[in-house]
Amino acid sequence: MSRDPDLEGWMLGELTGVPGISTRPMFGGLGIMRGGNLIAGVRAGRLMLRLGPEGADEALALPGVTPMVHGGRRMRGYVFVELDAADDETRDRLVARAIMFSETLPDKVDKPTGAGPRAGGKPRKAGPRASRTGG
Repeated sequence: MSRDPDLEGWMLGELTGVPGISTRPMFGGLGIMRGGNLIAGVRAGRLMLRLGPEGADEALALPGVTPMVHGGRRMRGYVFVELDAADDETRDRLVARAIMFSETLPDKVDKPTGAGPRAGGKPRKAGPRASRTGG
């Protein structure tokens, strides 16, 4: 699948006025974050929405909504909305639900850059090779 500039523009229009929105290319589409948390994705013909476990389970009863499966594993709390099978009312209602769920998520704090994956964490323990001397 490929990106869909018209659908991306529509989705970002729906998020006008929602604080903390940012975007980045992701999974061959556009990922939409709020406060650093992924809340939606846009690809040609479908939306990915983060509704939380309860919201996603309820949404699966609606036409055009399927569970999000990534790497062979169901991603609990996320759904795909196939736009050719879901009506506008369903789509709009689920986008509003994703916005409401995003309000329950704490903002993520930016990680320090350039310090490696253990930045801010505990230093690694010296293993058996650490005590060897050259020779």
